[in-house]
Amino acid sequence: MITKRDIVGIILMGTIISFLILFLILFKINPEEAGIFKFVFFYLSMFFSLSGLFFLIGFSTQSLLKKTDSLVFFQSFLYGVLLSLLFVGMIILRHAGYFSILNVIFLLVFIIFLEFVFSKR
Repeated sequence: MITKRDIVGIILMGTIISFLILFLILFKINPEEAGIFKFVFFYLSMFFSLSGLFFLIGFSTQSLLKKTDSLVFFQSFLYGVLLSLLFVGMIILRHAGYFSILNVIFLLVFIIFLEFVFSKR
């Protein structure tokens, strides 16, 4: 049977691998010569790295506070994904030249909407 500790270990290993891939992309690929596939791979590896990092920070903080029910596990995962979606979305907006206060507000409203949808379950 898979326990929460096993899942956290898998997420930790996936986060480390994602960070290694992200650093490999950052230091080995020239952005001026990169095609769309390399940019998509860069943003996906950044998203997975940040999602895992934020999940691990949130879950370990909750574990230190002795809150270990399954709802905390799901909330840590949800907030990790949503927070990384916010950061990566802002970086994509900046890269595309659409970074403005209004677009960031739209992104925040979209993320808040997603939080309400997934927290109702």
